[in-house]
Amino acid sequence: MRKKHSICLAIVCLCLGAIPALAQNASLVGTVRDAQQAIVPGAMVTLQNTDTGVELTTISDELGNYEFPTVRPGNYSVKVELRGFQTFVQASMVLAVAQRNRVDAVLRVGEISTIVSVEAAAATVQTETSSLGDVVDNKKIGDIPLNGRFFLDLALLTAGTVVPSTNSRTFLASPSGIGISGINASGTREDSTNYLFDGINLSDMVQNQITFQPNIDSIQEFKVQTNAFSAEYGRNAGIIINAISKQGSNSLHGSAWEFVRNEKLDAKNFFDRADQPIPPFKRNVYGYSIGGPIIRNKTFFFHSYEGRQGREVATLNTQVPTAAERASVTNPIIQKILALVPQANAGNRFQATTPRKRKLNQFTGRVDHNFSSRDIVFGNFISNHDERTEPTLQLNILPGFGDFRPARRYFLSLGYTHVFSPTLANELRAGANRVKIQFLPDVFGKYNPADFGLTTGSPLFPNINVSGVMRFGGIDGFPQGRGDTAFQYNDTLSWIQGRHSFKFGGEFRRFRNNNFNTSTGGVITFPTLAAFLTGTPSTAIQTRLPVTNSIRVSAFDAFVQDDYKMTSRLTWNLGLRWAYNGVPNEVHNRLANFDASQNKLVTVGSGIDRPYNRQLNNFGPRVGFSYDPFGKGKTVIRAGAGIYYDQPVTNMVSNLSANPPFSFAVNFTSNVDLAAPYSQPGGGPASVAAQAVDPNFKNGRLVSYNLNIQQELAGMVIQAAYVGSQGRHLRLNGDFNQGINGVRPIAGFSSINMNLSVSNSNYNGFWLSLNRPLARGLTFSSSYTFSKSIDNNSVGSSNPEAQDFRNLRAERALSDFDARQRFVLSGTYLLPFKAEGGLGRLVEGWSISPIVNLQTGNPFSPIIPLMADGSGSLLAFDRPDLVPGQSIALSNWTPELFFNKAAFVRHPRGFGNAGRNIIEGPGFQDVDLSLAKSTRIKESVGLQFRAEAFNVLNHPNFSQPNRMLTAADFGRITATRTTRGDLGSSRQIQLGMKLMF
Repeated sequence: MRKKHSICLAIVCLCLGAIPALAQNASLVGTVRDAQQAIVPGAMVTLQNTDTGVELTTISDELGNYEFPTVRPGNYSVKVELRGFQTFVQASMVLAVAQRNRVDAVLRVGEISTIVSVEAAAATVQTETSSLGDVVDNKKIGDIPLNGRFFLDLALLTAGTVVPSTNSRTFLASPSGIGISGINASGTREDSTNYLFDGINLSDMVQNQITFQPNIDSIQEFKVQTNAFSAEYGRNAGIIINAISKQGSNSLHGSAWEFVRNEKLDAKNFFDRADQPIPPFKRNVYGYSIGGPIIRNKTFFFHSYEGRQGREVATLNTQVPTAAERASVTNPIIQKILALVPQANAGNRFQATTPRKRKLNQFTGRVDHNFSSRDIVFGNFISNHDERTEPTLQLNILPGFGDFRPARRYFLSLGYTHVFSPTLANELRAGANRVKIQFLPDVFGKYNPADFGLTTGSPLFPNINVSGVMRFGGIDGFPQGRGDTAFQYNDTLSWIQGRHSFKFGGEFRRFRNNNFNTSTGGVITFPTLAAFLTGTPSTAIQTRLPVTNSIRVSAFDAFVQDDYKMTSRLTWNLGLRWAYNGVPNEVHNRLANFDASQNKLVTVGSGIDRPYNRQLNNFGPRVGFSYDPFGKGKTVIRAGAGIYYDQPVTNMVSNLSANPPFSFAVNFTSNVDLAAPYSQPGGGPASVAAQAVDPNFKNGRLVSYNLNIQQELAGMVIQAAYVGSQGRHLRLNGDFNQGINGVRPIAGFSSINMNLSVSNSNYNGFWLSLNRPLARGLTFSSSYTFSKSIDNNSVGSSNPEAQDFRNLRAERALSDFDARQRFVLSGTYLLPFKAEGGLGRLVEGWSISPIVNLQTGNPFSPIIPLMADGSGSLLAFDRPDLVPGQSIALSNWTPELFFNKAAFVRHPRGFGNAGRNIIEGPGFQDVDLSLAKSTRIKESVGLQFRAEAFNVLNHPNFSQPNRMLTAADFGRITATRTTRGDLGSSRQIQLGMKLMF
């Protein structure tokens, strides 16, 4: 019966329509007038794709207006003709993704056979929409230097984005390439970002992370929308990254490439030892693409392959016990565990490298078929297989304690467009996004806890955490794995009625998430190095029994959008979106939630119907306008505002399977026996560490707004904008059973890890941008952002650094990702060298492409480890007291001492008075440069050589200093943002060769 209901629901959703199908396309509008500016109805308007030859036609209405509401982005020409007038033609016009473009035609009296050609404007202001964002076209994707060749790097060139302080980007992931980090923009969290590819979500719903990145040679272009976008967009409240795949054309074309990096051309990392060579690093990125016609003007194909091989090392630099400290150890268990800890080789620190490997193979294929100008279909499929070894993970910073991750990722998108008439069109899309990944720890089956004198009830070695000093051992929660499949169905109907351009639609999503976790070795925490050496842990936590679940959830959105051309100068963008985000369920009801009214765990399906209540009132109005005050299309005043909702991630519900009776975590916070850390002296279990969701949990809501002015000036567009947003009901994950004077108030439980929707945020920014399209060999984009982001919790998916969970007002401060000022410049200049004959082949075809990225630092807080504080909260993020009369900042800081350590002191009782995020971390300065030489081998074949330098000035970009008050390295910087990664490391050189035909 349930299956029948699901099928009926899917059919109803398809009939009703869905979300941003047309948002993957472009649209073209215009007005036809005569030489005296009188409107001209009845003119035939023909839009032709100059690559595929496909033509669309329409007729100007009684107001002289015409519109093509759904057009595949690409290169076009437009022709307007009417008997008694000369024919108007505008060629070489580019229609970009999610852009509403305007071409007005002026018809002059004469023979229809006489053609009047005009050139497309080099730069145009946006007179039809009120949203903020940038389009990154295929040329920019191919020209700009990319360390790792991931397209999402280019999203960081958009105004309002920031480079986060904890940059964990690696060989395969840059910034969210396979879901390890994300993009913060306009004051929103990284897990609020929407990733779309060909109209289908490229995110999972476990943590809302991008599942993988399509290779850049398979991408036609993408658009980053940062504020006040239309009702077509939903699912999450953050920015939208909207990419479309390449398609074939009437001519056979393709490319083959290889890009190489190795340590021989790199500079040393700031923290590399002077007497040691640069650690080994080798990376090869290679592939090919080919596209063309199957049936000319009818059927086209495009296919690409990209492979990656990476061999590198991770740099380790951590404090370890000295020889004297080792000699002082008398505890036999610690003596055996110390055999896993390498000897210090640089004072009291261990410095070394450990291997890291990467491998990836990605295949893409797309087919387009035009039954006629009224019926067009396409299909796109991607297969992405990758493997990676992580020698350090979850703060494990000693060799031998990483993991191996094999993954299989698949993506499918299908589309069908039908044009009923020049004023009515429909587009249906369907797709799927599949991920299967395993996480296998290095210590699996390698170290038996019993051999070290540990009785843990698990064959897996525990994770040893010495707060602020070192961490090693098993990885909490590993081995584990998951298989996710997201299905999506979209349909959008476009209807032109006079001055109104309506869109109606919605989206149906179905997500399946199957997880497995084995019983883990647990985590044993020592508050200080001295406590570790004496074998005196402060806490011990372990999850018992395998955690296996099958999560299912559905969501449905519906919208209406009206772009109303009130006058020739004023356009209103009005919309309303309703979002229903279903509550995840487990197929066999293997979920247990904490009931605060009874202070006990209750099984879903036996006492409660679902983990949290449904929410049916997620209505998101959108309003904006675009006003041309002088009617010349050179100046425009725009404003927009809207309400947006976040779809809750499923991992906060899947974690409920870790509660008894399905599984349970034991947690000791006092009198921990190292020999038997997860049992009481009498042999009984410790209190339960529970997972929970507030039954009144709400969908996160964001109100965003902007006011901006655009001005065309000397072939460029300058924009000045005020941008703001207010976040409410944002997710917070904290301890509901926070200690009072060292005692948990709810008996029988240790921590109760509760998900609530009580966080809020506030963002205000001034954005100034200047963009120049390609003209006379030069194109560039630049932006300056002055902003301030405030919240009481910046990351919903992990424990907040709240020292008092019951007083979140005290946590209101700068966001973790706040960066007060940021400047970005990128562009390409075609060097104007000319010569004849063989010399011409040598001096012609040179270009340079720079990226300049300057940013002030992100804030952070000094913290005190658990059991070293005086609050008795049993939380790990207490803050210290401020010392009166001591300045925090240093006038001349160095990596050895970034701030004044004397400004902080451990508080004897209660919570510290130091605020959250009161120290601004190191800033970021990076200049990348690409030098390319293109040579024409024959008429249709070219060869390009590229040399790319990243951080060409070799400016050290430091990570945050050690902020643990009790650590010997407190206040000291020990690493750059990345050691060998693609952003924030030392100077790196990449060489590439690309054959194009």
